[in-house]
Amino acid sequence: MSGLQNVVLYDGDAETISYSPNPEKLVEGSFAQTSTSFFSSPDKSILTGIWTAEAGTLRVEYGRHEFCHLIAGRMELEDEAGNCRSFAPGDSFMMLPGFRGLWRNIDRVEKYFVLIDVKP
Repeated sequence: MSGLQNVVLYDGDAETISYSPNPEKLVEGSFAQTSTSFFSSPDKSILTGIWTAEAGTLRVEYGRHEFCHLIAGRMELEDEAGNCRSFAPGDSFMMLPGFRGLWRNIDRVEKYFVLIDVKP
């Protein structure tokens, strides 16, 4: 804890996990990933941290909210209708439940993330 009531500081002491994407969703490249969690709420409905992934393209389907802020790398999102948007370091965006399409890392991407499960 930070010494402040209801404030949690990240002190650099967090576990980093490495994993590979589901091969059925991998379109191209390796998309090898790591995730370092800064904070997780007791019920796991909120998770924050840093995520990295190597170059590649992955089919994605979002079932929760995710705020993303790119730290490094370049990437694109393409929805099922073929609409495409590019992102670079310093860009921020919010993924909403129901997004389906392609997540394409042009090169190695690093981002801050906040995942939020909204329960009805």
